Amino acid sequence: MPDTLIKLPENRCYFCGKREATLLCDKVKGEIRAIDVGGPGVLSSGIITCDKPICEKCATHIDGADYCPDCVEKLKNNIRRR
Repeated sequence: MPDTLIKLPENRCYFCGKREATLLCDKVKGEIRAIDVGGPGVLSSGIITCDKPICEKCATHIDGADYCPDCVEKLKNNIRRR
């Protein structure tokens, strides 16, 4: 039986490690604010997301956003606590 070389994608899914990660997790982790970014008195802000690289199969899609398995579990736990 000949040896078979399996080439894994460079950008692999954080969870399965097999498939190409084509998505980043969109769960909001926090907010960032910076003062004086564009000059004196200018306020810049944005959100910080999980951004773990995930493949289509490992991702959960909710209302146009993509979530990793870790964040889906956190969302489920938050719902259960209510």
